[in-house]
Amino acid sequence: CRDCHTCKDYPIELGCIMLGEACRKMVSRGVGHYATVEEAVGYLERAAQLGMVAGCAWAEIEALAMGISPQQHDRYVEICLCCPCCCLVLHQMKKLMSVPVIKDRFRSVGWRACGIDDCITCGQCVDSCPVEAIELRGKGISVSDECIGCGLCAFKCPEQAITMEETEPMKDHILDYFRWFRPQVNG
Repeated sequence: CRDCHTCKDYPIELGCIMLGEACRKMVSRGVGHYATVEEAVGYLERAAQLGMVAGCAWAEIEALAMGISPQQHDRYVEICLCCPCCCLVLHQMKKLMSVPVIKDRFRSVGWRACGIDDCITCGQCVDSCPVEAIELRGKGISVSDECIGCGLCAFKCPEQAITMEETEPMKDHILDYFRWFRPQVNG
């Protein structure tokens, strides 16, 4: 996305992390490389420091575009590293969330924004929220249950008056976050 939009705010080379068949396809096309777990974690930490939104995804349309056969779609998982300026999903999130079947697929993986006392009610968090889960209330904010825990609001807050709180314990394995199927990415 950043390459297509010639992103000026985030590093173009900081792309998504592909697992399974998607990784093999990207490496064979010369647009990716194999990484150790430590490299991948460092990559994720750098993206978080820049305020990018990480989301684990299985997108059938992307698998098809990469030439991954329908029989191998369960071997494709992607950790998207979205920037708010170029990501098509973040741009369309408000519209997408009005479709119940799509809304059910975009949920927090155990985190939620929480306002603290230093809020100056500037509204930057409201403007940055892709799902309209934040409202200004008096001298602070109110965060609805619609919050997907992306962290954009906390990153954009000039007073660091928003924290991300854990709402449920981390799952044992990344694949446990998938509800409708269990990808096979280790083969």
